[in-house]
Amino acid sequence: MEDYVICKICGWKGKQITTGHLKEHSIKANDYKTMFPNAEMTCLTTKRRMSKMAKTRPPQTEEKKKRISESMKRIYRQTNFPLKNKNENQSGEDNHFYGETHSKENKQKLSQSSTKWLKNAYQNGDKISPFKYLGQGKGMSQYETEVYRLLKPLGFVYDYPVPFSKGRYLIDFAHLERKIGIELDSKLHDSTSDRDERKDKYLRDKGWKIYRIKMDMKNPIDFAEEVLKYIKNLI
Repeated sequence: MEDYVICKICGWKGKQITTGHLKEHSIKANDYKTMFPNAEMTCLTTKRRMSKMAKTRPPQTEEKKKRISESMKRIYRQTNFPLKNKNENQSGEDNHFYGETHSKENKQKLSQSSTKWLKNAYQNGDKISPFKYLGQGKGMSQYETEVYRLLKPLGFVYDYPVPFSKGRYLIDFAHLERKIGIELDSKLHDSTSDRDERKDKYLRDKGWKIYRIKMDMKNPIDFAEEVLKYIKNLI
């Protein structure tokens, strides 16, 4: 296996698992390393070639460094705004485009349009208001904790994100290789059924198999055991 590596998600073989390849799985390189800490992303042959090139590459001269610096300034400093830290030039009056790209009337229209879109998105369930669950715990519930304890050895991950045009959907428990998603539905599901249907349809269109399980048992441990039996029958 010196000449290729294998993607742990889809089984693809190649010299290197790039960010472009991982984008097809809706994850980044750090996510892949977290899920598969012992997996190689670059084959040994490519590593040797890159190491050899790095050793033989001549160092940049001061003159070349200066040319690169001036070139970058021409590209990113064409508006002649003061040289500040990156974060200081991103918003408000410190932004080099502030007050130039839109008139006051256009800015007001944009603000009204974005406010209208957010309001509709919150009502339709396409976007969850950051204040909706204010004061509630952010960690796993007791049911989720017990289920994850049993599903983790089978290769499931918790709260796996799948991006879509207006944000991302979180799958409660996801098996990446088999693309199986398990959703635990509490009583809250009755009030979010329409949104959940849109979520399930989108995920199925992406190749996921989504299974919803109602949390109707009082004992979390017994419930987790029932979930485990159900999952084993699936895989």
